[in-house]
Amino acid sequence: MINVEDYIGAAYKVASKFYSKNLDMSIDEINSIAFLGLLKAKKRFEYKGVEFVTYAMKTIEYEIKNSLYRDRSKFRRKIIAGKDVYERIYTDSLDKEINSADGVKLIDCLVEEFNIDEYVENIDLKIAINKLNTYQRKILKMIYFDEKTQRETAKILCVHEKTISREKKKILNLLRETLTA
Repeated sequence: MINVEDYIGAAYKVASKFYSKNLDMSIDEINSIAFLGLLKAKKRFEYKGVEFVTYAMKTIEYEIKNSLYRDRSKFRRKIIAGKDVYERIYTDSLDKEINSADGVKLIDCLVEEFNIDEYVENIDLKIAINKLNTYQRKILKMIYFDEKTQRETAKILCVHEKTISREKKKILNLLRETLTA
């Protein structure tokens, strides 16, 4: 018979890996999820050539990651729902006059999409940048032309900083390949 109390240290060890990575949950919440994972591991464990501690640690890690994912997806859904409400409330017609004396319409004042020609002299670089998709060009513009940090870019695009870092690396590799080809 497995005594769960003997493996509490393993639960703490797995949980401690997530302390610094996560700002959304407190240490107590992560520990609680780890203990629930330990209990699930005890309930589901079958003696088939694997030690309980190995199985328990994987189960605990899975439970913590799953919980973090669920919390983040709930947060994203709230943001998206809020954005939808905002757009419904604050959407104006593009034909609405914003200065009735001059007859200027909202559509006339909108900023154009990013035009690489204004920033780049090298024709080969222009061609290489135009081969990037819209998302990649947006990241490139924010980091190199608007001089935003990866953290600021990630916040604006509602993604993780790590995603921006990977995408930046991919963009630079694509540009390097295109320019050296």
